[in-house]
Amino acid sequence: MGFPAAMTGYRSSSQLYTLPMLNLPLIEAVPNFSEGRNEEVISRIKGAFELPGVKVLDVHVDADHNRSVFTVVGTPRQVEEALVDAIGVAVELIDVSKHEGVHPRIGAADVVPLIPLKNIDVGEVVRIAKRIGKKVNRRYGLPVYFYGEAGSRELPSFRNVGFERLKELIRTEEYRPDIGEEIHPTAGAVAIGVRDFLVAYNFLLDTDDLNVGREIARRLRGSTGFLKRVRVLAFMLESRGKVQISMNITDVHRISLYEIRKTVEAVASRFGVRVLEGELVGLMPGFFADETLSGFLSMGGASGPMTVEGAMSEKFSELENILGALGSRLPKAGGGMAGGVALAMGVALIRKVAVLSRTDVDIRELDGYLYEALELANRDMACFEELMKAYRGDNQDLLRERLEVCVRESFEMASLPLKLMPAVEKLITEGNKNLISDVGIGLELLRSGFNAARYNILINLKGVDDAEYRSRVLKEFRQLEEKMIFYYETYTSRIAMEL
Repeated sequence: MGFPAAMTGYRSSSQLYTLPMLNLPLIEAVPNFSEGRNEEVISRIKGAFELPGVKVLDVHVDADHNRSVFTVVGTPRQVEEALVDAIGVAVELIDVSKHEGVHPRIGAADVVPLIPLKNIDVGEVVRIAKRIGKKVNRRYGLPVYFYGEAGSRELPSFRNVGFERLKELIRTEEYRPDIGEEIHPTAGAVAIGVRDFLVAYNFLLDTDDLNVGREIARRLRGSTGFLKRVRVLAFMLESRGKVQISMNITDVHRISLYEIRKTVEAVASRFGVRVLEGELVGLMPGFFADETLSGFLSMGGASGPMTVEGAMSEKFSELENILGALGSRLPKAGGGMAGGVALAMGVALIRKVAVLSRTDVDIRELDGYLYEALELANRDMACFEELMKAYRGDNQDLLRERLEVCVRESFEMASLPLKLMPAVEKLITEGNKNLISDVGIGLELLRSGFNAARYNILINLKGVDDAEYRSRVLKEFRQLEEKMIFYYETYTSRIAMEL
């Protein structure tokens, strides 16, 4: 696209709008690996998450705990694949039989919690957790414990015994894994769970007396003290010469960090101990980080986003999610969705030329088509899901109904490009000649969306036994296709003459 030295006099649209998002599923994973000192190992693990549609939002490394906590978001199937690979790297490079660190652990890839973020239910995330468990057991020989929504146990009930004790207890009824029988000699075991948001937060105390720290922790933790639904441990940090109170806040909807901070300060003061600073481990959900956060808490030198939402807006784009979904095993993200996205890009490019040209092309009308294209992408995904349910249900009447719905949706997708042709005609004739190539590219994208609809109509018609229905649909579609071919060939020829 070429721009002249000056483009004064061209009109622009003052309308500010937010495009709807595609209804793609998104999950978060917060895997904890038993390595916080070897940068090469941590880097190798991080490299396993470099897949399309997957983004590492944060890595919290702690040498005293000898532990790294990754915060990862992405398309469910891609996150699943990346987690299996990352666990494999941990199995290869981390020997927990020689591990030294204050944090309890049972394995190299110690704990792998999954959290549904949007457009996915807990049941599907549980199925993902189960698949990960089966794969890591089969590939790496790891015994697997499921916890939270994925199992019947709570994480502390088996993780806090540690690797050494688990070697002795793994064959007992209480500590028998959900998958596998023997502990891996160097990689231990892995805990895989599904849960809601959890916030991990540490407080550094101005004392080197671990017994005092443990008593403070006892009076704080939910099972024995003031802070319900908060897990609390005390550790001695050799690097600081101070005691650390380490917390997992398991119900972030009923308590704030400000309340927790005040409670910790009150309990510690009874022992003549001050709270020196606080430290967020990983990220927290946005609703938990209220306006008073920075005023009341010391965040321990946080240099980047502290919330999942903030990190996502900075590091993870909708485009990455779309491409990750298209390239993954996610069934509903297929050609129809890609066709809708192609249409949306085509409309957007036509819109760009319109706002930079002296024409009376209706920008608001183009905006409506842009929304319609993205909605068609969402409807195609929903249609495919309903079609798959009908196939699994083996109900022929329902299947026929679903196939016809999908055909109608594809007809709407094929019809949308034709609505743009008056605008394309006007922009070729009257539009900014420096942007004529963009009109051509926009036309190509509209044609791609049309062809996506064509392919989906043809494949769905194969599933319909009614020959009369198939014939009628194909006849109607040929009428659309003839128009599209006419416009496409006419306009591309005219654009070529301008170039």
